[in-house]
Amino acid sequence: MIELFFGSQKIPQDPEFLQGFTKMLNKLINAEPYLSGGGSNTASGSMVQSFSWSKDAGMIEAAFLQNYQIDLMNERGKMHWTKFKALFDGLSDNTRLIKIIQIRQTTPSDVTKEEWPRIAQAQVTFSLDDPMKDAPQASKQSASFNTSAMFQALLDKAHRKGE
Repeated sequence: MIELFFGSQKIPQDPEFLQGFTKMLNKLINAEPYLSGGGSNTASGSMVQSFSWSKDAGMIEAAFLQNYQIDLMNERGKMHWTKFKALFDGLSDNTRLIKIIQIRQTTPSDVTKEEWPRIAQAQVTFSLDDPMKDAPQASKQSASFNTSAMFQALLDKAHRKGE
């Protein structure tokens, strides 16, 4: 990844330089000029995460295709981070990603009482939280066991057909 910032220049191997560069790179990546902060303030002043680089990756790719006709998979290792961030921050409201981010950022005071139930349900649908995060351990184990049992049953059925 460091090569993206140096191009064809020789990369210094000095540990102090690399540590300083890593700090600068972290600051650059986390810079939040517009949308890229990934969150918004609530009425209480706490931060609500409105997007995730990893969980929304597919929608980010689709938004770039829709907005700019850029296939990010083809740009991997080519597009500079600052260009990517500038384009990301400039995504139009017409993309599904931006609409979902807006839903995630909406508070009850932003909409009418009649609209809020629909928005609240959409926020659940598009939540970045792990649905099993607050579930009791027994529920998590049960869900894992059920998935494993279902997979095993499919394997057994496939083996029986092959005999």
